[in-house]
Amino acid sequence: MVKKEHVDDEEKQSNYAFKLVEVQLGFLYDLLYTKATTIYTLPGLIFRFISVLSTLSALASCVVFLNVHEHEYSGVDISITYCLFIGAILLELYALVSLLFSDWTLNWLVNKQSSLQNFICRALSRCQKRWSGELAQHNLLNFCIKKRVTRCLGNDFLFRIYFPMELYWQRTWEDVDTDLKQIIFILLKRNQREYGLKRFDYNFLKDLLSYKGDHALRFHGEIMWSVEVEFGHSILIWHIATDICYHSTKAAEYQKKKWEASKRISNYMLYLLLMHPFMLPKWINRITHIRNTFREAIRILQREQLSVKDAASASKLLIQMNTQSHRPLEQLRREKAGKSLLHEGCRLALQLQNIYSPCDIICDVWLEMLTYAASQCDWGAHAQQLRRGGEFLTHVCLLMAELGLSKQFDIGRKESSVESQDDGWGCLKSRFLSSYK
Repeated sequence: MVKKEHVDDEEKQSNYAFKLVEVQLGFLYDLLYTKATTIYTLPGLIFRFISVLSTLSALASCVVFLNVHEHEYSGVDISITYCLFIGAILLELYALVSLLFSDWTLNWLVNKQSSLQNFICRALSRCQKRWSGELAQHNLLNFCIKKRVTRCLGNDFLFRIYFPMELYWQRTWEDVDTDLKQIIFILLKRNQREYGLKRFDYNFLKDLLSYKGDHALRFHGEIMWSVEVEFGHSILIWHIATDICYHSTKAAEYQKKKWEASKRISNYMLYLLLMHPFMLPKWINRITHIRNTFREAIRILQREQLSVKDAASASKLLIQMNTQSHRPLEQLRREKAGKSLLHEGCRLALQLQNIYSPCDIICDVWLEMLTYAASQCDWGAHAQQLRRGGEFLTHVCLLMAELGLSKQFDIGRKESSVESQDDGWGCLKSRFLSSYK
């Protein structure tokens, strides 16, 4: 019973924390890309009501005028005039309703200590949906088994043109569910506790934020090579290995949540690597590595297209054909920069399958990679993506900042919690605004 209550409490905390981040990002979007600083003020409200009343007055005047001079105008002109007025009124009403149901209004209601106002505030907050709550996904194996992709393989020129277009078309979406939020939140809270035990030593914080899978692999030196390469390189080979292990490992019931979280983060990180590389640390020869890896996977799966029907059969085939995956690491490093990374991903998958509980290792590595990417991404890139709806990476980054896990803020030197947000929010807002300018 105690354990169940503890799990429920963590679930509520994680949902609350990410909900708070959504609200704050909504405010930041308004500050950066709308006229919120003018609209949500007393003069702005006055002008809004004046605009609505002016439109209604104009409609009333038009009705009176046309009743007197109706015979002087054609029925078509009168109908068009009424339609334009109705459209203008609907737009004004929509703007007014949006104003009344905005987070700015809710924030004003919260500051007014009234039971009725608090009830209205809770009701409105439940109805609002500030973010899609979806995670963009790209999967290498699913991409490569599509028949229309293989048709362009023979022509290098067509492949270079078609490849980025196909990446956009094959993008999918997964829900950011409670389990994923909870897994991420537990890691961040654990890091916050460790930071506190070190008396908020800034050097320890820098070390904590530099983990990109190496801390999770500290007891598994045989696969440490997979995170000692460039970050984008590591993402690609871990994505391949995760997909293969996901389809070839029988998961216990208690591990299913971690497997699903690992797969979603893996696909999301590949999506960022392919579609938004500016949000990740720079990777030399990124395009060459990615293109060659995809092309080699397509060649292999095209040759065996009769036996490859889905990602599971593709994973099994890659493991069977990976005769070169046991080459020494020194030999892999001596190969040309443009070499495909497919064999390295298969080699990593084989090594992971020999570990007692690969699910825990894979999940921990991806969580570290996610938090590392969030901490390394420039605030200007986060602000730029807000204009397009925002990235989940920004949500994680903001949550880390609120918990004091950000070396870009001075709030990391003092204890912070999800319940006390004032100092962190002020610093965060100024950082976003300065990056935008």
